[in-house]
Amino acid sequence: MRHPRLTVAAALGTATALASSLTEPAVAETPIPIVNQGERIYIQNTNGREFQCTVGYVDRDNSRLWTAGHCAPNGSQVFNHEHQPIGVLEHRYNVSENVEHLQGDAQRQAVSDYFFYDLSSITLTHPESAGANTYSGDRTHIPEVGEEVCRFGATSNQIYCAVIFNVTDHLVYAADLNTQAGDSGGPAWVPGRGFIGHAVGSFKYRTNRGREVAMSIIHREDLAKITPEYNAELGFNHYKPTEDELIKNSYVLKNKVDSFGSNLPSPSEFSKILRQHEKNINDANNRANKAENAHQDLVNKTNPEAYEREIKKLHEQQAQLRQESNTNLIIAVVAAVAGFVLAALGWLMPRHLIPGR
Repeated sequence: MRHPRLTVAAALGTATALASSLTEPAVAETPIPIVNQGERIYIQNTNGREFQCTVGYVDRDNSRLWTAGHCAPNGSQVFNHEHQPIGVLEHRYNVSENVEHLQGDAQRQAVSDYFFYDLSSITLTHPESAGANTYSGDRTHIPEVGEEVCRFGATSNQIYCAVIFNVTDHLVYAADLNTQAGDSGGPAWVPGRGFIGHAVGSFKYRTNRGREVAMSIIHREDLAKITPEYNAELGFNHYKPTEDELIKNSYVLKNKVDSFGSNLPSPSEFSKILRQHEKNINDANNRANKAENAHQDLVNKTNPEAYEREIKKLHEQQAQLRQESNTNLIIAVVAAVAGFVLAALGWLMPRHLIPGR
């Protein structure tokens, strides 16, 4: 009796197998790669040449990553650290580095000049690829001279911190942050404050005593894409540190916890933000009112008839106000005279004495 049952079971098993073979084979979907701040990225230009850089900031709201502009030409394909495609590189400014055909001092000068434009974003193929800003936090910060700035790169794989020397609209100059090849585009932030930009390179110097020192260059963030392109007519003049600045302000290594940036403003800062927002609204309303008045003045000047009607209307209002004022004055005078007469009559009329008084 057991054999027929085994036979039925075998037959059912065969039927199931046949049904599976007739359907399309199951293909495991490749998971969407997640890219975090500080990870290595590979960028390939149209000629197939590959470059390496570091993710500087993850802009989840706009499905973008940010890194250095010199990493690769505009429009290059970008891959994560596992060589999975993640998006396309887009230079923030319409300026290319173009240094491959140059040599020596000419090449160094071109690199130096390009620092002013050294910023690019990566439009992600999948918005879900946007990971986390694990070093700087999501908050941005306006850097100030004297603050400590930290940076991380995929090659050095360390957090280096040093003092800020100088700040301009586009660049931040700091003491040596030991930037290495492949660290370009990596995050730069002020601990406890937030993200300020991307490490893009450095200038090396030799002191009078033969010691080699360096000054690091950070391109300031422009997540909102509102900083105008640097005007080349102003010249490409960089901050020049003193020898004492370079010698006395060497980098220090820090851990991730102690150097973390910031995600949210403090209560006092948030209150300041709200107050500033309120002031901005009031200022905007005042500007709108002034613009409306200016527009009305222009209409009056360009339309004499309307202007005359407006003047006539004002004159009529003034005449009415004068008439009302005169009427009120007459009424007041009449009331005063009547009061005086009544008072005089009261004194002249015989008085009746009340008994007992």
